[in-house]
Amino acid sequence: MTPLSHNDFGESSIDRRSGSLIVAVVLIAFLVATVVATVLVSVGVVITGYRGGLSALSSSAHPPAWATAATLIGLWSGYVGGFFAARRVASGPALRELFSVRASDVLYLLLGVGLQFAVVVAYAPFHLRHFSRPTDKLFSGASGLGFVMLCLLTALVVPVFEELFFRATLVPGLMGLLKTKSKRVTVALVAVVDGLLFSLAHAELAQFAGLAVVGAVLAFVYIRSQRLAPSALVHVAFNSTALFSIIAHRVS
Repeated sequence: MTPLSHNDFGESSIDRRSGSLIVAVVLIAFLVATVVATVLVSVGVVITGYRGGLSALSSSAHPPAWATAATLIGLWSGYVGGFFAARRVASGPALRELFSVRASDVLYLLLGVGLQFAVVVAYAPFHLRHFSRPTDKLFSGASGLGFVMLCLLTALVVPVFEELFFRATLVPGLMGLLKTKSKRVTVALVAVVDGLLFSLAHAELAQFAGLAVVGAVLAFVYIRSQRLAPSALVHVAFNSTALFSIIAHRVS
C-alpha cells in the first residue's frame, strides 16, 4: 500500500495510477450505495404497503421519514465500503490520526456557520423559488419523533458520513490523479473538482453552485488538516444553521 504523506499544502505521495484507482472505487461505491438505498426503500414500500408503490414514493412531495432513513442507511453503507476499499489501494493517514479530535477544532464550527450565511447571501439576489425545495421535501413529511430523528441525522450524522466519503476517500485519490508540479495548483484543482463532484452527487440544480463552493471549502479544510474532525465540524455547523432556520419557521 502507498503511504499518504503530506505537508502544509496537503501534497500527497499517491501516484497518478493509484489516484485513478481510488477515484474509480469512489464512483463504483457511490453507484453501489445508490442501488442499496433503492433496495432498502423498496423493501420498506412492501412492508408498509405504501400506496402507489416505489414510483409513487419517488415522486412524492412529502416522503415518509422511514423512506429518508432507509435511503441514508443505504448510502452510508456504500460510503463506508468505499472508504475501506480505497484504503486497500493506498493507505491514508493512520485511522487514529484521521479520527482524532483536538480542542481547537471547535473553531471550525464558526466557519460552518459563516459558510451557510455566505451561501444564503450569495443566492439572495436571484430570488430562486425552488432553492429550499429539497429541504422542504425532506422535512415536510416528518413530525414528532420522525422529525427529531431527521434533525439529528441531518445535523450530526450525515456530515460525518459525507466527509468520510467525499473528503477522506475521494480527496486523496484526486490528489494523486490531478497532481501537478505546483502544490498550490494541485490543491486548488482538487478542491474545485471535489466540490463539483460533491454537488453533482446531491443532484439539486438550484443548489448546485452553492454546494460546489461548500464542497470545495470542505476539501481545502481536509487537505490542510488531514483529519476528519475539522471538515466534519464545518459541515455539521453548516447543516445545523440551516436546520435552526427550519425549526424557527415551524414554531413561529
